[in-house]
Amino acid sequence: MDSGTYNVAAEKFAPDFEKQHDAKVTIEAFPFATLGQQNATDLITGTGAFDVMSTSAWDVEVYNHLDPLTKQIDGWKSRDQYIPELLKDGPSPYASGDQVGLTYASDAYGVFVNTKYLPADTEFADWDDLVAQATDLKSTLPEGVVPISFAFGAADQIPSIFQGAYDSFYVTSDGKWGLDQEPATKAMQTIVDIAALGTPNAASLSIDEANENFLAGNAAMLIVWPSFVRGALNDQDRSTLGDAWAQVPYPGPGTPALSTWSLSISKLSKDKDLAWSWIDEFLTPEHSKDWMFTYGIGSPFQSTYDDPELLKKHANDLPVQAQNLAKALPLPLTLKAFDPFMRPMGELVSGKGSPADAVAAINQGWSTLELPEALLSTAEANGFVQK
Repeated sequence: MDSGTYNVAAEKFAPDFEKQHDAKVTIEAFPFATLGQQNATDLITGTGAFDVMSTSAWDVEVYNHLDPLTKQIDGWKSRDQYIPELLKDGPSPYASGDQVGLTYASDAYGVFVNTKYLPADTEFADWDDLVAQATDLKSTLPEGVVPISFAFGAADQIPSIFQGAYDSFYVTSDGKWGLDQEPATKAMQTIVDIAALGTPNAASLSIDEANENFLAGNAAMLIVWPSFVRGALNDQDRSTLGDAWAQVPYPGPGTPALSTWSLSISKLSKDKDLAWSWIDEFLTPEHSKDWMFTYGIGSPFQSTYDDPELLKKHANDLPVQAQNLAKALPLPLTLKAFDPFMRPMGELVSGKGSPADAVAAINQGWSTLELPEALLSTAEANGFVQK
């Protein structure tokens, strides 16, 4: 992906790979908005322009065009240092029972606390407890400091709160997208409650603005993708907090949202052995540890989070990050299904309708969409199908 991170790491790695294999490597980087379509077009039309592809959960409809990698991954030299949960169906791309990609970048949605207001070992029993503690804090905080900072203005972020607060199905027993009315309505109310604990302009905050509130010491908590703020938190020129912050376990009863990027091999590749060599040599514990703190690329290796030297520097972050990654899951949605999922949440935060109205709008928006068969098995594997 053209992000100034993933593509830069690949470009820096390529020259050594070319020398080792006497091969010519071309890195084609596309922004997130078009990467999925580039992958799909290349695979479906049979163009075959790419040997190795960067894939995500949004590419599920073309997983069957990717080469099975189960055998290679089973014998992969770095497997024993990897987070085992990330090899499962859902966190990793699967098609017809075979793993078709290996995650090289991972992140799980997180909650950060300013330890001036909440202890570093804070653990919320659930989202009700988080809201209750934040509400209690409100009257004790200095003027200008709010209990929670969150980017409600970026509507695509709001589902991560819903996912944590909701513990029921996303797919009905007849194989259609749908939400369980009562627990979904309760999770929507949690979203409303959290918005009320933010700044007066909470509904319009961007990711950068929400992060800045926390970095400036103006919020007791921040809910965000850790990779979006970790670099700034560890930079004294960008954060006023110093060491007075910690990541804490993501509350349930649902799961943390999971973001992963995987390396996959096209079935159209003319040199699949060389393509696997790229994956094998690019994705190493050493590279991932380096790139996590150089580029902000979340490491999928447990060895990163167990590293004694890193733990000395990042004890307030890495252990919880590993814990959250081990239980995080991607939602069983396509991009077409995600839009009618997030839009009613943004409208709810803006004061339009009730929590029940938001749930009804999502179910209505999903009613005309067809759930891909490939996604159903993943949803079942992760407990997202109505029983």
